[in-house]
Amino acid sequence: MLCLCKIFFLEERKGNKLLTKSIYISALRDILKPLAKNLISREITLPVLVGLIKESLVDAAEKDSQEIKKTDSRISLITGVHRKDVRKIRELGYKTINDKTLNARVLAEWTGNRNYTDPNGSPKKLRPSGPNSFEQMVSSISTDVRPRTLLDEWITLKKVTLDDEGSISLDLINYAPSESDDELLHFFGKNIGDHISSATNNIEKNKKKMFERASYGDQFSEESIKTLESLAEKYAMNALLKINKKAFELSKKDSKKIGNKYRFRFGSYFYNEKITVRNLNHPSSRKKSDQ
Repeated sequence: MLCLCKIFFLEERKGNKLLTKSIYISALRDILKPLAKNLISREITLPVLVGLIKESLVDAAEKDSQEIKKTDSRISLITGVHRKDVRKIRELGYKTINDKTLNARVLAEWTGNRNYTDPNGSPKKLRPSGPNSFEQMVSSISTDVRPRTLLDEWITLKKVTLDDEGSISLDLINYAPSESDDELLHFFGKNIGDHISSATNNIEKNKKKMFERASYGDQFSEESIKTLESLAEKYAMNALLKINKKAFELSKKDSKKIGNKYRFRFGSYFYNEKITVRNLNHPSSRKKSDQ
């Protein structure tokens, strides 16, 4: 009887593991569907995607494995990537792309550095040049782009406005992410990558949970969605500015400290789509038994 109980519990654990894996695969489908749509529009074909997946699997196996010695054969066994491909990937290394975040870094400086904010924490009006000016702010971040060039671009995109005295104001209400494809794609990868990292961390056992929450619903009118979107944008932007300001202050203090260093990313998004309502009176929606 004892032996039978052991077999029963073993089969139950095996069944639970298979069920969990099935649910996980279903979740992966939800992640891949919108990505697949974008891959097609960007003309990224399956062979290219397979190559990227192989690289990512090998990279993850190298970094996450607790083993000191990680042979090609061992990584191949863990990932399912052929040993020849593992060796080729490890020999070639991983491609890196230069950081394309000037617009975002200037925005962070203007909204977080006390030299460029008023007592209420709002971005100050800046003079074009001189101490604590737009020119000085941009030059402190990068010397690759002339401040005047960036200013002209921001004026064209209506990210800033000029008053009669030539002072520059940041228009946070109408501010939109850069139109630069390079910068948009940079944050596309970084933001979604960290969101997935946070979410996957939370489904692993024995790991400290990271903050990841969402409010969602359906059956709303278009007018209600617009109201919710406006409200979400208002509160999210306020939270982002407060976090950015505090992060700027802490980074100055921590730069003088010795010890482990960490990075963070706090983000927000709002998504909506029109729900396809199924017409139950349409012939294609009827059950076979009704036909």
